[in-house]
Amino acid sequence: MKTVLAFGGTGVLGKALKSASEGTEFDFLCVGRSTVDVRNPHPVRDFIERIKPSIVLNAAAYTNVVQAQVENRQEATEVNVIGADSVAWACARTGRPLVHISTDYVYSGAKGLYVEDDHLPCRPVAGINHYAYTKILAEKMVFENIRENALIIRTTFFPRSGAWPYDCAFTDQHTSRGDVFLVALRILRGIQYGLGKVKVLNIGAVDRWSVYDMARFYYPLQDIKPGSRIDVMLKTGVAIPADTSMNQDLFDSLVNQ
Repeated sequence: MKTVLAFGGTGVLGKALKSASEGTEFDFLCVGRSTVDVRNPHPVRDFIERIKPSIVLNAAAYTNVVQAQVENRQEATEVNVIGADSVAWACARTGRPLVHISTDYVYSGAKGLYVEDDHLPCRPVAGINHYAYTKILAEKMVFENIRENALIIRTTFFPRSGAWPYDCAFTDQHTSRGDVFLVALRILRGIQYGLGKVKVLNIGAVDRWSVYDMARFYYPLQDIKPGSRIDVMLKTGVAIPADTSMNQDLFDSLVNQ
């Protein structure tokens, strides 16, 4: 049994990973900010040294795209960038392998079906919005601290509930997003087969579909209205990428070899 210490583990993805890991080789210890604040590197290191996990997973993130741009830029930067730097630094000093949870938003959204090499962590670029930029910088922090035995997983998911929670679903935004539990199952396989073999791995639920098609798939009985990301961009002033869908051939080749 491999103990996985998951920072940010009390969030949506952390809970899904813990649930999905039942009956597998992984035993998740999920902790939130009230236990360890990832923005403080020395407590992170001390906690890792006390727990002595087989793997450290960093899922701590500020993920509200609009608020990260409009109201909480500093908090988003601290959690996403400084937090990533702290956890990677601590893993490097304790000799623990790191799985860093990143996002499809590191891709610009200009073409879709991105492969991992379309963005290299060692070459940060300006993101399409502030949230994207913080996650791009977070990957750079991981790469600078721990080049060996670290895996960056770029992923996208949504917490499936009883109903589609928005007024509409975008027809002009394409993604690999899907139910978080399905994505969590795939992330576990990505860790199992990818850690120590590759540095970056795209993992989503599907290759590509529109947000509207996704919503209709998961909620076929609900009357979901088509909408446009342009309307939200005009209202908030926050850029939303058109197509961050991810090619997942590398993941498939690892788990099917």
